[in-house]
Amino acid sequence: MMKPREREQDWVKGILGSQPEPQGEQIAVDVSKKDAEELERSKKHAVHWVWLIFIYALLICGIAALVVTVLNYLLPDKYCWLNEEKLHTLTSIYLAGLIGYMLKKADKWL
Repeated sequence: MMKPREREQDWVKGILGSQPEPQGEQIAVDVSKKDAEELERSKKHAVHWVWLIFIYALLICGIAALVVTVLNYLLPDKYCWLNEEKLHTLTSIYLAGLIGYMLKKADKWL
C-alpha cells in the first residue's frame, strides 16, 4: 500500500507530466531573471518616490510664497519684508500661473 506522501508525489507527476527537473544552470538563470526584474521594479519605485518628494517640496514652497505675498499685502508696512519690486514679481508669477491654469481648463471645454 502507498503512503499518502507517495500518492501525492505520483499525483503531481501525473499533472506535470514527464518534465525534466531543471538543472543548476537553468535555476541560476531563472533566479537572475527574477533578481533583474525585482531590481528594475525597485528602481522604478525609487524614481517614483523621488518625483513625489520633489513635487511636494515645490508645492510647499509655492504655498509658503503665496502666504508671504498675501501677508505682505495685508500687514502694515512696518511688518512687511518684501520691497515693491519683489512683491510685484511674486504677484506676476502667481497671476501668470492662474491665467495659464484657467486657459488650460477653458481649452478643455472649447
